[in-house]
Amino acid sequence: MRLLELSFRLFILSLALMVTSCASKYERWQSERLKQIETVSAGDVHRFKDWPGSDAQCAIQLSGVTRTDSHLGPDFSVHYFDFDSSSSLALYRGGHPRTRTSKPVSRFSSRFAGKFARWEVCEESGFLSAWSYVDMSKEDYPDFWHLMIQASTLEKVKQIARECESFKMTATNKL
Repeated sequence: MRLLELSFRLFILSLALMVTSCASKYERWQSERLKQIETVSAGDVHRFKDWPGSDAQCAIQLSGVTRTDSHLGPDFSVHYFDFDSSSSLALYRGGHPRTRTSKPVSRFSSRFAGKFARWEVCEESGFLSAWSYVDMSKEDYPDFWHLMIQASTLEKVKQIARECESFKMTATNKL
């Protein structure tokens, strides 16, 4: 009986080590992939890749950015830009953007990557939240940019949206 108990404990220990090793390898792999899409800022110009291993380079000119961050999901990426006036911008790229049900208090239009961007502005928790969806889909592949701005005033929302018009994406390293 003692031998069986010892064998079982060794099996559980081996299993735990395998799971820990796999989790550690996944975390390193995910960390390496996230580094590939990190935003690199030089003054007001912020550059990033849309997806690990992609040759597409993105650049956007935004003034007053105090912090950038990136998130990589299973089939999407999000790039965050925080501004010094408690405003933020998030650029989601993927096939399944979030939807919203709030009633807009304002609407306006701009451009993003040379495409039409229709913005809807809602009031949420004392801030204005503006969303726009830009469809960049190709034949049978869904590809959306979901643009999200949060700011305290409509003027600030529109200023950030105007700066989004500077967004460029190219398949070469020349932006």
